[in-house]
Amino acid sequence: MESRLPCDRHAEQIKTLFKKVDDMEDIKKFLYSLDKSYALQSQLMANVVEHNQRQDERMDRQQEVIEKININLTELTEGQRKTNEELQSLGSRINKVEDKVDVNNEKGKIDIVVVAKNIILKFLFPAGILYGIIELIKGLR
Repeated sequence: MESRLPCDRHAEQIKTLFKKVDDMEDIKKFLYSLDKSYALQSQLMANVVEHNQRQDERMDRQQEVIEKININLTELTEGQRKTNEELQSLGSRINKVEDKVDVNNEKGKIDIVVVAKNIILKFLFPAGILYGIIELIKGLR
């Protein structure tokens, strides 16, 4: 049987302790790496938050522009509707004026038959009756 010397047993413990120290160094490196990653991730998150805030501001400005465009389009549409109503009203008034002009044009035309009839009835007919009466009186004398 082999007997182990106390220094052998301590050598084993020392190896185990060295291994634990090496493991602790690995854990320390890992923690350091995690710390750096966390810092980087924190910085990235800060950048993302800042980017999102800028994007929100940009979206708010775009929303304001869209609202102003909608207001302008509404006013433009209302103005166009009023203009169309006024044009329709103006069109009906123009039609009435055109009808009056046509009636006046008809009144301004000289109908020769009507003029001749009026001349005969106003001048020649009474003159003919007067002539007939004069002739009748001459004949009676």
